[in-house]
Amino acid sequence: MLFNTIDFAIFFPIIFILYWKVFNRNLNVQNLFILIASYTFYAWWDWRFLFLIIFSSILDYCVGLLFLNNKNQRKRRILLYFSLAGNLGMLFFFKYFNFFINNFVETFRFFGYKFDESSLNIILPVGISFYTFQTLSYTIDIYNKKISPTKNIINFFAFVSFFPQLVAGPIERAHNLLPQFQKTRVFDYNISIKGSQQIIWGLFKKIVIADNLSSVVDGCFSNPELYSSVTLIIGVIFFAFQIYCDFSGYSDIAIGTARLFGFELIIIGIISGLAGCAVDSVIGATVQGIFQCEGACKKITEKNKHCGAPAKHLRGWRYLENNMVNFLASLSGGFVAIILGYIFLILR
Repeated sequence: MLFNTIDFAIFFPIIFILYWKVFNRNLNVQNLFILIASYTFYAWWDWRFLFLIIFSSILDYCVGLLFLNNKNQRKRRILLYFSLAGNLGMLFFFKYFNFFINNFVETFRFFGYKFDESSLNIILPVGISFYTFQTLSYTIDIYNKKISPTKNIINFFAFVSFFPQLVAGPIERAHNLLPQFQKTRVFDYNISIKGSQQIIWGLFKKIVIADNLSSVVDGCFSNPELYSSVTLIIGVIFFAFQIYCDFSGYSDIAIGTARLFGFELIIIGIISGLAGCAVDSVIGATVQGIFQCEGACKKITEKNKHCGAPAKHLRGWRYLENNMVNFLASLSGGFVAIILGYIFLILR
C-alpha cells in the first residue's frame, strides 16, 4: 500500500479514528493496534513478505535480550556480528543477488569470456532496506549502550514495522523512536494540524512535481540518442529534482502521518535515506553504463553502416553521446552522496 493511492485514503481515516477513539485507554492495546495496522498496511502488497519483517524482528529482539547483563565485550561483539550477518545477508540476497550475478557475467563478456547467465526470479520486497536498517539500529544502539534492551515484544515489533515509515523511510534510530512506544500519547490538535500540512506538502511534491518530471526523465534515459546534448543535460537536472521530490515527498508524508499518531520522526532519517538512495543510483548508473557500452556501440555501428564515417570514430562519439546521461547522473549523484553522508555523520 502506497500513500498516494485510494487504498491508503480509505485505510488511514479508519485507523486514525480507531486509534484515538477506541484503543486510546491502554498503551499496550494501542501499540498492539499499531502493530496489526502496520502488518495490514504491508500485507496489502503481498502478505508472504510479512515473514521477512517478523524474522528480522525476532532476530534482533532475541539478540537484544542476550545483551541483557552481558558485560563481556567479546560476547557482545559476537552478538552484534550475528545480527549484522542475519539482517544484511537477507538484504543482500533479495536486493543484490541478481544485480551482482548479472554484472559479473557482463564483466567477463566485456573481456571476451562467455558465461551462461543464470539468475533467480527474486521479487524485491517493498521497504526491505528501511526496516532492515531500522531493526539493526536497535542492536547497534544497545551495543553502543545508548539504550537498554526492551522486554516488551509488542513495543519492539511495532517499532520495526511502524507503518508511516515502513516502505519508504525515513530510517529511524531506535534510541529516538522506540522510547515513544513506551510513553502515553495524547491527541494534540496543533501538532495534528502541522502533520496534516506536512502530508499535503509531501503529496504535492510526490504527485505534482516528481510524477510529472518522471515522464520527461524516462524519455531522456530510455532513448538518449534521440535528443540533443542540451536536452540530455536538462533531463539530468530534472532527474535530480525528481529523485529529491519523490523521496522527500514520501518522507514528509511519513513524518506528517506519524505526528497524527503522536510520534515525532527525526530529520536525520531523511538525510541518511537520501544518501543511501544516491549511492544506490550511482552504483546502478555507473555499472550499467560501463557494462552495457559494448552492446550499445555494436547496435549503433550496425545501424549507421551507410555513413561514411570510420567505424572507430563513429563508435567513440556515439558511445560518449549515449552514455553522457549515465556519466553526468553518476558524477552528480556521487557528489550528492558524499555531501549528504558527511552531513549525516556530523549531525549524528
